[in-house]
Amino acid sequence: MRMPSKRVRKGKTHWVGQVSRRNFRREKLFKTKTEATQWESEVKTLLRGSIPEEDIKRLLDEGLSPKAVSDVWEREQTPTVSLHEWATAYLDHVRENVSAKTYKDKLRILRRFLNWHGKPGQPVQGLSTATAHRFLMSYARSKSHNTANVYRTHLGAAWNWAMKYQMCPAPNPFQVVDKFSHEKSHHYMPPMEDFLKVVDLSEGQDKALLWTYYYTGARRKELFNLIWEDIDLERGRLRLYTRKRRGGLKEADWVGMTEALIGVLREQHERTGRSEWVFLNRYGKPFRSLSKFLGRLCEEAGVKPFGFHGIRALTATSLARENTPMVVIQQHLRHRSLQVTEDYIRGVPTTKPYLDVLDGGLSKRTKAA
Repeated sequence: MRMPSKRVRKGKTHWVGQVSRRNFRREKLFKTKTEATQWESEVKTLLRGSIPEEDIKRLLDEGLSPKAVSDVWEREQTPTVSLHEWATAYLDHVRENVSAKTYKDKLRILRRFLNWHGKPGQPVQGLSTATAHRFLMSYARSKSHNTANVYRTHLGAAWNWAMKYQMCPAPNPFQVVDKFSHEKSHHYMPPMEDFLKVVDLSEGQDKALLWTYYYTGARRKELFNLIWEDIDLERGRLRLYTRKRRGGLKEADWVGMTEALIGVLREQHERTGRSEWVFLNRYGKPFRSLSKFLGRLCEEAGVKPFGFHGIRALTATSLARENTPMVVIQQHLRHRSLQVTEDYIRGVPTTKPYLDVLDGGLSKRTKAA
């Protein structure tokens, strides 16, 4: 067995580690015989493995230690996904599962990230948390903390999806970044008297639309897309579809109707005749936008302008003021999280009316004593 040999150059002694076999010959200088011997042993172990000799030569010539050669070679054999490929694959996936608006938002955010990064061909493994933080921080400073948090949510969702399909490594660099502090803003909720003033000024379908918003607490597009097949007047319920759930899948929920709303929709059904849609624009098609509708009515009524989401908050608050249990309000608004429901309720103590129940335990114990 060949052992390391001494070599003296310019008055300095080195130990030469050498490995030779057929078409393979490599050597390296070391300060000690022990280091040279260990290097020879590790190279011989590599040659007995499955890594091609040409790759071992190449990686050793790049200055890697024999132990590092195996790890680097294995990584080279693993197909890498570029940042551009990751973004494209995610957008292709969500295109069929989210609304057109949500898709445009995700497309815009991913494009801005790739343009900012400047190297869309870089493997996803090279994206660090520090880089993700710098990108989000740039928008926190130039736009707002809330904008940065929105970007963090969308980019984090894209990375989580890719982790599920083993395209991107853990941990998620965007979600490791802490959320940016910001003050939560609420949609303006009109007082009940202002809402009634606006309703009194409206007529026909406009009035029916406003009352349907109030009684259902629906989202704007949910009513725009409402069709008569989703209305069950006999059972007093209607079906609303939403994509405002995790994953963006379209889901349906049945919502109960009051007698007043049933009457409103019976009149609306007489107006629309045989139309498929419940609410129609002047061309006989479903509404896409009513941006000026409420603003015009609010101006005529002389009240502070409010939007459709303000009516949704008014519905939740009206129920809460009558001591309706929070879980019932949550079910009516179709929120997955009770915390989201509580955010809709303004100026109403959400737990205090029920704390008297806790007094029962002390009262009973006092009586028992």
